[in-house]
Formats: sequence, structure tokens, C-alpha cells
Amino acid sequence: MKWLLPAAVLVGAACAASPALAAPPPAVTAGPAPITDGDVTVGDVGGLQVLVQRAPGAELVTAALAIRGGVQFLDAGTAGVELLGLRTAASGGTERLDKDAFSRRLTKLGSSLTANATPSYSLLQAKALLGAWEETFDLLAEVFLHPGLPDAELELQRQQQLQELKRELETPDGALQVLSNAILFGGTPYANRPVGTEESVTALTAEGVRSHLAQLRVQKRLLLVVVGDVQPEAIFARARAALGALPAGEALPLPPAALSFSQPRMEVESRTLPTNFILARFAGPGWQSPDFAAGRLAAAVLADREFVEVRTKRNLSYAASAGLDVSRPQSFGALYVSAVDPSAALPVMETVVKDLAARPVPDKDLAGYRATFLTRFLEGQQTTDGAARRLVEAQLLGGDWRLVRTLPARIRQATAQDVQAFVQKYVRNYQVAVVGDARKVDLSLLR
Repeated sequence: MKWLLPAAVLVGAACAASPALAAPPPAVTAGPAPITDGDVTVGDVGGLQVLVQRAPGAELVTAALAIRGGVQFLDAGTAGVELLGLRTAASGGTERLDKDAFSRRLTKLGSSLTANATPSYSLLQAKALLGAWEETFDLLAEVFLHPGLPDAELELQRQQQLQELKRELETPDGALQVLSNAILFGGTPYANRPVGTEESVTALTAEGVRSHLAQLRVQKRLLLVVVGDVQPEAIFARARAALGALPAGEALPLPPAALSFSQPRMEVESRTLPTNFILARFAGPGWQSPDFAAGRLAAAVLADREFVEVRTKRNLSYAASAGLDVSRPQSFGALYVSAVDPSAALPVMETVVKDLAARPVPDKDLAGYRATFLTRFLEGQQTTDGAARRLVEAQLLGGDWRLVRTLPARIRQATAQDVQAFVQKYVRNYQVAVVGDARKVDLSLLR
């Protein structure tokens, strides 16, 4: 059975060329047997955690290799290095297969391999037809362990990342996000964004990228999630063969302290624009908080009501919205508007918040909001990559993959009073970013 072959055989010539891999890998100490809970099997391969969700009948398999830590391991000089390195690894081939040969192999298999970085973790993700799953996983492991990182591909990815940063600052909405990030996370590890800055990405060296990627290859930083019509024991055997010989690594740093704001604050990036772009954010609950589900539902209610009151009824903005960002262990809410006359739009937005804090949502309306949220959430669970990403988020951000399983029930149980209490408790002390004319925006309008 091919999936029992050791990693040294799977990566072939690349291992033979590497002195560090000439000796056979040390045996992996057997730990507790994996535990199956419904359709999910959970276990460890050394310090590597593995989650397998069976999806009987699914024709596609997704494997997500998540790397813990995110921007906690970056500083102003290295911001962007992990994203640059992983994108280059995913597209530049391996030590055994050059870029063209690697691309041809993926194409022949009908598989894809992508890289991404978030504030809290990074991700190498492969998706394949069931029949091509084993070889695709081997390629994923080979990219992680033995990336080619050719200079030409590194420079191509660097230029694309720099263009991404430049385009972001050229648009008011992009500049607004950058300013808001600095306001909300200044003085914390999250002040360094995964994409980096023009200065940091320009200064990154090939040696620095290789060194950083090498630091990721420790078991305690890794989580492997596989979703598809696969046998869990086969996944654990394959993970053990490919990644079981990696060193355990040091304990991860503690997550950043939760943010809270005792008073409102506003910062403005002055630009001569006909429209002012405004983002008012507030600290929300963590993934484990009993307020989390009510917050997801409250954000849906706020988003709908802000749009209706600001745009539909009064035509004060072409875009008025609200949301809850759950991309970090602690969530963050936001009210957003782009308006020619903020003095007219902002009071309406704040009136919506005050009304929701003062009066519970009628049960009939709440049932509609709940149904819409659940439909969108469950649609995302219907694909293997969507299900894998949700498991990664719940495990790494909430500390328990079951949070994604229980969220629909918690949404159904959230009452109008829960939504009202969330707004009263969290939607306050806005941290406001403005791109536009400072003279037209009065912070007191959002208090």
C-alpha cells in the first residue's frame, strides 16, 4: 500500500541529494490512539495535530497544512516574509521538480496547491480528485519540506506582493483598512500584517526567506486537516511518513492579550476626495465566549439595518454596512460608510445601533436573519475546502474544532435579548479610521 511508504521514498531524488536526509528518520513515538467523534477523527503524530473529516461520496479531497503563529513571529523588518516564502514554495517547484515540471504534474493530476497567510496562521492547501489524492498529498509535503525557491520565482512573487501593497494604498478603501489596522492593533503583534509593507517586502533576501521557512518545519506549529471520502487511518499513516520525523519545536508564545477600549478615538488620513470613507471598529468577544454566536447574529442584523436606513431609505451612501471580523482569536466588529456628507450619514448609523440596543429584534425578523446566516454558513460547509478552512479556524482561533460544529445550534439558540445584550456590551468606544476630509467628520456623531 503506497501510503505506508516512508517520506524518503516519496520525495525520491530530492532526499538523496540532501545530506540532512541521508540517514533514516527517527521513529515516531506512538501516542494515544486517534479519537473519532461523529465524522471527525482527531489525533497526534508526535507534536503534529491531525483532523480528518470524512465526507462519504465526495469526489474531491482537500488537505490544509496550517502553520500556527502568524504575525506573532514577525516584526517590522520581516513582515511579509512568510507569505512571500509560502507563495514562492507553492508556485516555484521543489528541489526534485523544477517549476515547469511541478506545474505539469499538478495539471496532469487535476490538482491545485495554494498558499495564504492570515494574522494568526498561514496555510498550504491542496485540492485533488479522490483518485489523485495520495500523489497530491505527497506534492504538498514535498513543497513544505523541500521547496525549490528559485530566484526568478521569488522575485516574481515579491513584485506581485509589492503591487498588491501599492494597489491597496491607491484605493481609499484599501488605505482605510491599513489605517484602521494601525489604530486597532498599534503596540501589539497584530500591528505587523501578513502581507508586510513595501519597505519590508523590498528588503527581504532569499536567504532570509529560506531561513524563515525552515523555522516553520516543527511539529508543534503544524495542524493538518483533511476533508474528503478518505480513511482516517490512511491519513495518519501518510502524515506520519511525511512529517513524523520533524523536530517537536519549542512551545508557542502566548496569544496577544485581549484588546479593550475605554474611550472612542479617531484618526484621519487627509485626502482630497468627493467621498469620505469611514470605518468605526470595536472590540468583540473571543471564539470561546458565550457571546460569540450572538455577535455573529447581531452583525447580520446591523449590516441589514444600516444598509436599509442609510442607503435605501435616505440615499446617504452607496455602501453602508456592518460586520464582525473573526480572523483572530478575538473578534472585532465594524460599522462602515462612504459618504459625501458624513454629518448626515453618521447620526443615522448610530441611531440604528441605539435602537437595536434599546429594543429587541422582533421574533419574525430575527428568524429571517437567523435563516439567512445559517444558509450562507452551511453552504460554505458543502465543499471540502470550505469545511477544511472552517475546521482550521475553529481549532487555531478557538482552540476547539467542535466550535464550528456547534455554531449552527448556538445561532438557533441566540435570542433577541442575546442580540440586544451584545450590542449594549460591545458596540461602543469606536476606534475610527477616516480617509477623506477631517473637517467633515465629527467623532461625537458616533458616540
